Amino acid sequence: MTLKKHSLTICVSLALLGSLTACSGSSNKSSPVTNQTEQGVDKAKQEQAEKDKAAEKARLEKERQEKEKTEREQKAKEQAEKQYAEKQKREQLETQLDPQGKTKWRQIANFIPSSDTSANNPLQASQNGKISPQLGAAAYTNGDSRYVDGNTVKDFRDQATRASTSYTPSFMSSADIDPSQIQMLEILNSSGQPIANIHFVNQQYSSYNTWKSAKTPTVGGNPIDSIMSGYVALPTKPDIDLKSKGQATYRGHTLAQTAPNSNDIHLGNIELNADFDAMKISGKLTNRNDRLLDSSVKRFFPEEFREIYTTDKDEWEDDKENLKLISKEEYAKLEAQWEKDLEAKMQQFRKIDVSINQTDIKTDNGVISFTNPLGALSYTDDGKTRNTGVVGGIFAGDKAQEVVGEIQGSSNFMSFGATEVTK
Repeated sequence: MTLKKHSLTICVSLALLGSLTACSGSSNKSSPVTNQTEQGVDKAKQEQAEKDKAAEKARLEKERQEKEKTEREQKAKEQAEKQYAEKQKREQLETQLDPQGKTKWRQIANFIPSSDTSANNPLQASQNGKISPQLGAAAYTNGDSRYVDGNTVKDFRDQATRASTSYTPSFMSSADIDPSQIQMLEILNSSGQPIANIHFVNQQYSSYNTWKSAKTPTVGGNPIDSIMSGYVALPTKPDIDLKSKGQATYRGHTLAQTAPNSNDIHLGNIELNADFDAMKISGKLTNRNDRLLDSSVKRFFPEEFREIYTTDKDEWEDDKENLKLISKEEYAKLEAQWEKDLEAKMQQFRKIDVSINQTDIKTDNGVISFTNPLGALSYTDDGKTRNTGVVGGIFAGDKAQEVVGEIQGSSNFMSFGATEVTK
């Protein structure tokens, strides 16, 4: 009894003090202090998790950047090694004919008269440093090398004159090798004014070009259509086994002037078919825009008005049945119309396809060459086959992988090059 009474007294006292805790048993509810503590712990865990996540993200980003940096450095290293190897290979190609590995064959050191070079004997042009300074290179040029410098007509063949310009003989050696790309060198005089352009194409074992004065020179009151074509090559040696090649197709381009006194140079197409068993070669020209047929078209263009009309009374008196007497003004109009019609026809024939007639492949003068000096080209005009022009060239490369040369139609000519099509 004493214990119970004492316990009741304590409970009453606590109740009076406002205690929220029951005397007998305890409540499952947490206090506000406990809740705040738990929430603090959860927040800390969440913040730590976010920090850990951010740190992991930063770590992964650093790894990615380091990996990319390593890959870039490796790629740059590989690219540098590749460029170095290509540079060394190109250097070996350019100096292949020089035992000392210094002099480059793909150069035009001198521009010489056409009479001193030959399309089917181009090795003579590298002797004594005539065109290419490297003995053994095959080189050829043809055409007029006069140009205008200020008010003076000069000749690019003159060495002292050429030395006063920006011309660099090895310009093709440092240019890209791309058989499908036409490249250009602009030549400046001592005052920095353009005097001539050289358009060229670099094949692996040969280069062909067209030199053209920037302005048309006038000599004796007459304009001179100053233009040259040429090539330089590593010639195929005549002792290789050509018959093992059987038949081969070569495709490439031509470099030609589009119109009289024009500085526009057109890249046409050429295909050549060589039969090394029969030692014959033929082909065709397509995608043309050149003056190759101008002279031939003019030669066959009818001049009927000259047979019908005259301004000469005495001539008319002698042949009244066939001639009509007209004034000089009327005759001038007929002549002007004839020239207009002729120009229209020449324009048309500057773009038609032209056949390269079959000719012999020869192994003469230390090279493998082909030349057709008469009627090398054929085309159709008014239902008739016309033959005109000259074709000459050589094979280049140790296995005759390329062809390079010149095509000429009267005073109009162009250089060409082609690469063997892989079978």
